[in-house]
Amino acid sequence: MFEIDFLTWFGYLASVVTAISLLMSRPLRLRWLNLAGSALFAIYGVLIQAYPVAVFNGLIVFIDAYYIYKIYSSSSKFSTILVQPTDGVLGVFIENYANDMGNFFPGYKESFGKHNFVAIQMRDMEVCGVVAGNRVGDELTIDIDYTSPTNRDYKPGSYLYRQSSFLKDNGITKLWASPKTQVHQDYLVKMGFGLDSGMFSRSLAG
Repeated sequence: MFEIDFLTWFGYLASVVTAISLLMSRPLRLRWLNLAGSALFAIYGVLIQAYPVAVFNGLIVFIDAYYIYKIYSSSSKFSTILVQPTDGVLGVFIENYANDMGNFFPGYKESFGKHNFVAIQMRDMEVCGVVAGNRVGDELTIDIDYTSPTNRDYKPGSYLYRQSSFLKDNGITKLWASPKTQVHQDYLVKMGFGLDSGMFSRSLAG
């Protein structure tokens, strides 16, 4: 009886993980969750001796692993461009992702026009994100650092904060940010920001 209950719940777990993966808008997260769900289904197939199920889901695991490798190893051409808050291209981008942006940066609509530093990020000649904040001297306080759902593989952020000289070329030596959501805070930590006087900061000197 215990064995039957365990296998049943194991099958449910595999189904739930696979279903959740299909709700993901970020390709990388979708692939990882789908891989996990398929791996669980493959194990489930072996446990109940349904070997066609095991083989089928095993193949999906390899397919997901291949695309995950492609995502991590793919090279994109990035660039960052300073714009005005009223820039038309920026306006279209914000309008298109208004609801999603509000989930990460509540109240951004009211503050956007007050920023004196606004830049759009390009990936393979397409707008993939926006960074906005207020600059005082050589320090920039970032209020918005938004990336569209299909580009959330951390590469735009890694380019801006680690690879590009864009910020330094514009005379910025220190960054500040005060995250309003846990997701944004986790992102800042991953980008090399550290807790500093109640905010998060990152030095660009050197």
